[in-house]
Amino acid sequence: MNFRNREPASSRLFTARALYFWYYMALGSLSPFLNLYYERNGLRGMQIGVLAALGVLVSSPASILWSSIADRLKIHHRILRISVLSALVCVALLGRTNRFALFIPLVVLYALSISSIVPLLDGTALDAARANERSYGEVRVAGTVGWIISVALVGWLIQSFDIHWLFYSYVACMVVMLGFTLHWTSPVRSAWAVAAISEAPVMIYAGRLMQRIGAAGMLKVACLTYALRWLLLSFIQDPIWAIVTQLLHGLSFAAFLTAGVTYLNERTPQGLTTTAQSIF
Repeated sequence: MNFRNREPASSRLFTARALYFWYYMALGSLSPFLNLYYERNGLRGMQIGVLAALGVLVSSPASILWSSIADRLKIHHRILRISVLSALVCVALLGRTNRFALFIPLVVLYALSISSIVPLLDGTALDAARANERSYGEVRVAGTVGWIISVALVGWLIQSFDIHWLFYSYVACMVVMLGFTLHWTSPVRSAWAVAAISEAPVMIYAGRLMQRIGAAGMLKVACLTYALRWLLLSFIQDPIWAIVTQLLHGLSFAAFLTAGVTYLNERTPQGLTTTAQSIF
């Protein structure tokens, strides 16, 4: 996989571990709890079994197909990015669906999306381990750590707050993972690509968040996140961590925009909404 050979060996090792960690953090937030979500949406045992079987039936042959295409065309990094992005979109849509007929195409698309990820991560890990004279297990263990942390944390979040936290957590972890795949390209382009991607989940779930803390509360979150984001950037020298920090763009800019528009609308006299928004 020649595209990784341009990186220093130590950087490739760090990237491989980070990719494993965040991918299995994402899986740990979704896989153990997805059937519970189906059940709470009224699906019967047979319907849940059909959805689980579909995932296996689709992902197994798709994994071979995507891996063969990646090896033949030498586009491993591109396929990995597309797979991660499409997987997080599918899961975000799953979290907004409650009908069996709609679950079916989303589960199929999700299975197609993730089918290539593990083989590509394994290839990255093997290259990095060889370059650093490490074993594959020393790299892969990062995924196990991510899974353990995620299952415990997301289980607590679901029990304490809401079942939808499994989707919030998955999307957040996959966005971080996407950031690590993007650092193989220009750091500047990657940083702003990650920033733009981080807006999507905030925009989608802003309404639910404001139901809990209000528009004013979300504005406070946005302002604090802005302060944290710029503070971190002032200390960072490694482009990889600058890209990761750009994930805060969603909770700063996107949160500020949606909360600001809502806050202003709630306090504007009738008939002056457009004028107020133009000033904002």
